[in-house]
Amino acid sequence: MKPILRALGIAASPRRNGNSTALLRAALEGATAAGAESSIIRLNDFAFKGCQACVSCPEGSCRQHDAMTAVLAALQMADLWIFATPVYFDGVAGQFKIFYDRLYWFRRQGTTIKPRLQGQRLAALLLTYEDPDNDHYPEMAGRIMQYVPSFGDFAPPEILSFSGLGPTEGASTKPDLIDKARALGKRLVDELHG
Repeated sequence: MKPILRALGIAASPRRNGNSTALLRAALEGATAAGAESSIIRLNDFAFKGCQACVSCPEGSCRQHDAMTAVLAALQMADLWIFATPVYFDGVAGQFKIFYDRLYWFRRQGTTIKPRLQGQRLAALLLTYEDPDNDHYPEMAGRIMQYVPSFGDFAPPEILSFSGLGPTEGASTKPDLIDKARALGKRLVDELHG
């Protein structure tokens, strides 16, 4: 019998039914269909600070004790991380950047750079934006996501970009995009099951 895997989605959009969140839900549906337990965290529902650059990450949890404490604990328990963010002003949403900076704790033990997470994991980022064609955005996301393998035993993360999504709920009206996100979630869980 296959072990139960946990898939955790992190939604950075402030819109509950925005494009990136709709695609994240589809990816988690795919993960669930492949046998994972799936859940979603909406960053906009939490109040937390960015990294305070203390450069001395303690063992048990990040030195800051705020809403991110529970989010970091949930990430530690998850086998599959799927992040979703819209592009705002040529970058990831502010909620995502503040959250992502706090993941620094996963790559530092005390004053030493050392991955904290044990066991094989996978990660992906779903990126949505209005521009019909902009190679800059996937490259920007790739620069951010390149740090994920430094948190533990992660393969290089996947990035799926969805362009030309003007209306707030444009993705939910495009079955091909929903199917693509759903297939990603299923495939990643299948890969973890080996």
